[in-house]
Amino acid sequence: MDSLEDLRDADHYARTPESLIFDRQAPHTAVRLYGALDRFLNKRTRTCFPGYRKITQRTGMGSATLSRAFKYLEANRFIRILRTREGTRVRCSYQLMEVKGKAPLPK
Repeated sequence: MDSLEDLRDADHYARTPESLIFDRQAPHTAVRLYGALDRFLNKRTRTCFPGYRKITQRTGMGSATLSRAFKYLEANRFIRILRTREGTRVRCSYQLMEVKGKAPLPK
């Protein structure tokens, strides 16, 4: 009998706050993006800095869709986007915010 891979290993999961999962206004792409950012996260600093190209490759989302998802997450304080200028380029890092309070219950 073949052995099954144990998917309970932490490397197979991303954490997404329930308040985002059950937010009826949240685009599904924002939920997916948050999960993707969590996979790149430095757990100590709660920041990550994957580039757009890497995120689009991993998620399959186009840059316009990704941009809208980032805007939603930032506007609703699920993430903070930290921008630093390096010459003519702007480098972004993303800080996942602690979500306070209880998530709304699904109806």
